[in-house]
Amino acid sequence: MLAKEAPPLLHADDVILVLVWGQSNAKGTNSWLADATWSNWSDVANNAFIWDMGKRWIQNSHYFTDDLAGNPIPGHEGEYPEFRPIMAGYGASGKNYPWDSQDLYPVGPEMQLAKRLLGWARRPVYIVKCAIGDSVVADRGASLGDWNVAGLTSGPGGVPKELSYLHLFKNYYYGPAIWRMVNTLGILRERIKFAGVCQMIGASDANNETYANAYAANLTAIINSVRGQIQPGNPNSIPWVIGGIEDYYTTGGVPTAPHTYVATVAAAQHSVAASMQNVLVAPTNDIEREDDATHGPGAGEHFTGNGQLQLGNLFYGALRRFSLATNPRGDVSPV
Repeated sequence: MLAKEAPPLLHADDVILVLVWGQSNAKGTNSWLADATWSNWSDVANNAFIWDMGKRWIQNSHYFTDDLAGNPIPGHEGEYPEFRPIMAGYGASGKNYPWDSQDLYPVGPEMQLAKRLLGWARRPVYIVKCAIGDSVVADRGASLGDWNVAGLTSGPGGVPKELSYLHLFKNYYYGPAIWRMVNTLGILRERIKFAGVCQMIGASDANNETYANAYAANLTAIINSVRGQIQPGNPNSIPWVIGGIEDYYTTGGVPTAPHTYVATVAAAQHSVAASMQNVLVAPTNDIEREDDATHGPGAGEHFTGNGQLQLGNLFYGALRRFSLATNPRGDVSPV
């Protein structure tokens, strides 16, 4: 059970909302450790919730109840997206299947982030996560998936392109999540305290010089787009945490192949944070990484299971530096 008393400035009916997005190190890892077993997460599972796409896939802005081959998904007929008690796998999307990858059960930063937020706020925590491996903030064209704002209008007839991850995130993850909180769960909008947005993306942009050089402009546009949906009247009030990539893609200061332009992307992240209100970079240099056959122990590009717990702690510490935003908007009906 949650404690009855609330921290200063939190009402008894308040809930905490946070968004997590990015690529593989936001998606998580299958590297299970003793401290990542479910026996240590009972308090989180009882009081934290994560957005579940309900085994829906999306094409031309519509939900479908079958798979890409046209076969019904057993046990999921008639489902629509909703919040579920938090567990591994949800929000870890594939390029063609924008739903939970529970066949893999990846553990991402959301587990420890929820645990820390619960310990502080002593109020229910809602997390909306959308993470897709090998994705970029650059514009890769109309037929490829990415997070670029161009994807919001670059499809046929000016509608969002089918593999626009930003469109997916805004209109099938965040928007319906807010709608559910207000219209189905009965949470008063003023009781939703928005802790912020946590991102972990930049590695694949660092593989390409053109993408790396455009990273600052592309990320700025994404931040403005997402913030403008959440709080159109005061977008700069939305806290935004950038998971820094500077050192963990280097070995002895040398970029780990193929992330040749990691320094360019890292500099761009700091530039964006310096130029925008309520945006900061949280360095990930000390987070535990997997071993790499070429570069040696602890020099891989992905975080270990323990590293994901560390990333959750990092995001929590960064979010606590901001004030909670209020009255999030941008509802989109999920039905």
